[in-house]
Amino acid sequence: VNHRLSYQHLFGPNVAGTAEIIRLALTETRKPIDFISTLGVFMHFDVDGWNVYEDTPFKSEISLTNNYAAGYATSKWASEILLRSVNEQFGNPIHIFRCDMILPDRHYKGQVNAPDMLTRLLYSIVHTGLAPQSFYRNRSSGNRKVPHYDGIPVDVLSKAIVGVHTQTPQNYKTYHALNYLKDTISLDRFVDWIASAGYTIDRMRDYQTWYERMETKLKALPEAQRKLSVLQVLIAYQKQFYGGPSSVYCTNFKQLIKDSLGELPPLSENYIHKYLGDLALLGMIPQPKKGPPRKDKIMKVNAYAALEAGADLSPYTYELNPLQPEQVDIKVAYCGICHSDLSMIKNEWRSSQYPLVPGHEIIGEVVAAGSAVKNVKVGDKVGLGWLAESCMSCYQCMDGSQHLCRDGKSTISGHGGFADYVRAHWAWAIPLPEGIDLSKAGPLLCGGITVFNPIIAAGVLPTDKVGVIGIGGLGHMAVKFLKYWGCEVVAFSSSESKREQILAMGASRVVNSRSKEELRT
Repeated sequence: VNHRLSYQHLFGPNVAGTAEIIRLALTETRKPIDFISTLGVFMHFDVDGWNVYEDTPFKSEISLTNNYAAGYATSKWASEILLRSVNEQFGNPIHIFRCDMILPDRHYKGQVNAPDMLTRLLYSIVHTGLAPQSFYRNRSSGNRKVPHYDGIPVDVLSKAIVGVHTQTPQNYKTYHALNYLKDTISLDRFVDWIASAGYTIDRMRDYQTWYERMETKLKALPEAQRKLSVLQVLIAYQKQFYGGPSSVYCTNFKQLIKDSLGELPPLSENYIHKYLGDLALLGMIPQPKKGPPRKDKIMKVNAYAALEAGADLSPYTYELNPLQPEQVDIKVAYCGICHSDLSMIKNEWRSSQYPLVPGHEIIGEVVAAGSAVKNVKVGDKVGLGWLAESCMSCYQCMDGSQHLCRDGKSTISGHGGFADYVRAHWAWAIPLPEGIDLSKAGPLLCGGITVFNPIIAAGVLPTDKVGVIGIGGLGHMAVKFLKYWGCEVVAFSSSESKREQILAMGASRVVNSRSKEELRT
């Protein structure tokens, strides 16, 4: 793989090399061929854009160019042409795997491809300490497509290839071997994870400034380091990428993954940390300045817990493991009680695990923050509600619907706020405004957001007339939100005794829902 060499340079290893494989496959018993190709061949299809299916035919003729990566793509195109001819003439089963970036093994240590594009980029970011604010540009509308990286670890690809031969033999089949997940894991997340591994990164807001400074710093490296850096292929990063989940059709590959692996495993923070560890093991980059958390930093937490379903709360002590890079520890000042806490204690939803520390209307102060925490710092007053963690990389998280994250974790499932400390991902520790009465803020993190979110989602305007049905724990907060939003609020309550209280909260009118006469008017 070399994106800088011409077709003439790559003809020998790629095209003539494929011819040698074909000769072996035709000797005595005809043998199947599994061929690793590239998405670069897409430039040689007679279609517009990226609307290439796995069975789309090539152009009959192409012209050689000196464009970036054109030589590599053309050598793979020529090899595919040869393989198609062999299949048509001799019937050898051919399986073509068109890949984007093939990444290191997820398990074996030290097995990285040093000249690889991503290896060079990670190496260069660590050695220069420079990264852009984002590798991805905005649309013309000003919005940005959700970024994504199409790489697949080599062990995953290998299992998929082996899976081909556990199925009914195919005559000729092409697989677009891409990371087709809509998980929004991207180069930007990789930079986050380089930082969380302990490397110091200066993220630059202006992309062109980053590019120029990166180029200057790489040129200043000793020759041995320059050869391992991204310098010789830095032109690939000259402009920001458009981003977005893969739009390439890969139906065959999805089915192959389903049959051979069940599902495609996503890239993760642990994987990038392992990748960096491999580079350090090979002596390519230094060990991070900030090592892993010390084992003696385990924290003891005093709490009240239900030891079994329906049990009274009793004193309970547990330990928190060393703080992870994106986690914060919160010293609890106040914690409300919600009916959901009672349901969890009684295991009404059949999901409780004991010992169970309830409490998810938590107000407190950040007393510890991991190395990759953003938006909050030690000393900040924060609130923590029902959820304490989400993956921060799936489509739902990146779309602002973190509460729908498949890997989200509730605060109670990891021990809730009836304790002196609680732990959460930084994104769920909500900074509180100055001047708020901390002793009364807890319910905003549960009932408050429950009624506030639909007000925003429905696009309620200050000029609207809005009805609130049921003025209890949730309804009374809806009345107050809408009042201060400027709306005319009509409250519907079945309790006549609440009328004056509801009016005092800001309702313009109260309708007794038990009165047919009031309902008519």
